[in-house]
Amino acid sequence: MLVLKYIKVRWIHEFDDEPILYFEELDDSRYERRRIEIYRSGVICPMTARELEALGPVDHMPLPEVSDLNRDEDFEAEEITAAEFETQWQLATAT
Repeated sequence: MLVLKYIKVRWIHEFDDEPILYFEELDDSRYERRRIEIYRSGVICPMTARELEALGPVDHMPLPEVSDLNRDEDFEAEEITAAEFETQWQLATAT
């Protein structure tokens, strides 16, 4: 049985062309199944596993644990619920 995890990661930086917030759905090997990127400009980019795989191996790797992400002062990560992720996914994919 597949066990999914959900995390929210804030990336603290000054780059205008990089996301500042991620919502991620992870499988039990910590590979992303879906990702939402939110940019400082307000642009929101939802991506499916297929789209993530197309980015190549650098962008399609298992994600570290939340505790490991939080060891880096540039990141603030937390686990969220499936419902929280789904709410964000619906907002991001609404047309």
